Amino acid sequence: MESIYIVKSINRGGRNYVLRLFPKDSRIDYRPGQFINLVYSGIERSYSIASIPDYPYIELFITKTGGAFTSKLDELQGKEITVKGPFGRFLYENQKQALFVATGSGISPIMSILRYIYSRGIDGNFHLMASFRYREENLYESEMRLMSRLGLDLDIRYTGEGDPRISIEDISKYRDIDMYLCGNREFMIDIVKTLRPRKFYIETW
Repeated sequence: MESIYIVKSINRGGRNYVLRLFPKDSRIDYRPGQFINLVYSGIERSYSIASIPDYPYIELFITKTGGAFTSKLDELQGKEITVKGPFGRFLYENQKQALFVATGSGISPIMSILRYIYSRGIDGNFHLMASFRYREENLYESEMRLMSRLGLDLDIRYTGEGDPRISIEDISKYRDIDMYLCGNREFMIDIVKTLRPRKFYIETW
């Protein structure tokens, strides 16, 4: 499916951006954890959705890398953008316990799933381990803290501020529950190869 959306909100923290795209006419139906393709100025890129279908907009968490698309992030306010999709199988399957591991913008599809879980009042044992370089880059910290008050076991690391990186040893105690892994390709694949979790969902770049 392909639809036109308008970028009506941009929030920035360091090199990270949260964009909110509102449908111009028809809207795309998606499931928490999926991704879409954005087309702007002849450039097409894939980004995971951070919002949930209940929201009137699609929210994206994007890291500015200096690439052809992200170098245009600051000019997108008020612009029309083509959205294709949704795509992907990084989906919540109604588990009652799961570990979520995110590095950087890998938090995007995980936020979508967690927002779904807590908006629906789903009871369970859910754990989030997330790392960013600096606190200002975590544009979801206050929402994560709110989720922790609702029962989410939360571990946030700011590696550029002296926090240790998430290690496989940190994750090993969760090897017997489902894992959602999103972020740095080498690290996420290493987790799977080393721990061989019972069931895992993975997105990398």
